[in-house]
Amino acid sequence: MELLNFEVVRVLVALVGTGLAAYQDYKTSFIDDKILFSMLGIGAVLTLLSLDQTLILYTFAVAAFVFLFGYLLYRQGQLGMGDVLLFVALQLLLPFHPALFSDYVTSAFPLQALGALAALNPSFVVTLNALKHALFFLTIFVVSSYAATIASSAYYAKLLFESGKPLKPGWVGLAVALLLLVLGYFLSGIIFSSWAGLLFLLLLLSTAFFLTFRDQLLQEIVMKRITLKELEDEDILALEMMPKDLVKKYKIGKVLTKSEVKKLKGLARKEGMKTFPVYKVLPRFGPYIFVGLLFALFFGDLFSLLFLLAGK
Repeated sequence: MELLNFEVVRVLVALVGTGLAAYQDYKTSFIDDKILFSMLGIGAVLTLLSLDQTLILYTFAVAAFVFLFGYLLYRQGQLGMGDVLLFVALQLLLPFHPALFSDYVTSAFPLQALGALAALNPSFVVTLNALKHALFFLTIFVVSSYAATIASSAYYAKLLFESGKPLKPGWVGLAVALLLLVLGYFLSGIIFSSWAGLLFLLLLLSTAFFLTFRDQLLQEIVMKRITLKELEDEDILALEMMPKDLVKKYKIGKVLTKSEVKKLKGLARKEGMKTFPVYKVLPRFGPYIFVGLLFALFFGDLFSLLFLLAGK
């Protein structure tokens, strides 16, 4: 399972498809189903054409897990379904790092060290190999999430500054944020090198910003009150901004599907609600998935890279 069949085709489809999806998501906040299902179909067919039972089983098993985990995030309003399907498509197309970019891969030293345990337990080889290959997808996911967090915090800070509204820090969030920053400062000096520590502190600063101004951002920047006609598929309802008794009565979900929109129409007709609180100014994740893919291709395993940086 060390070499992918039709590797060049897989890489091209992954790059072109993810690039198109990223551009479309950035421009419209939607990803065309034609792009997603083309990538999914090509990835599935190429994997089956490998006739490699181990590759097929591993690829589809991980893809199923990615979909289930992504679906949970989707139901919580953390990811769009387009983002979830894009992650699944990448797993089908590139279940592990392609040999085409092997010259750029950082050596996975911790895994090589663990490989010595295989002499004691041969079945450990299977687990170790699966973990090694899974690190490629994990790198895409972690890097895209990291990039989204950093970029989004800067974007929201800009919007908050441009709004001209007085800052309203949440004191509990501020206290937690300060505690995180103090702990992060000491941990970055002990565990990480200067570069890795800087990246870690940057993440903590972004997290601290979100914790401190969470309520103000949600209410004044992210949330908009819109009419039924303005609602779009996969809009995220701000349920906490709606009467709790009505939310419970009509069993309204957070993510607006066709069934949820139907419930809102009934609510508007019977309860007289004319506008609904919706989180409209949300990060568009597609571009960050593209960044994560490029990073994983050209740098390989993020975790091994951080391990090596920590030693410098």
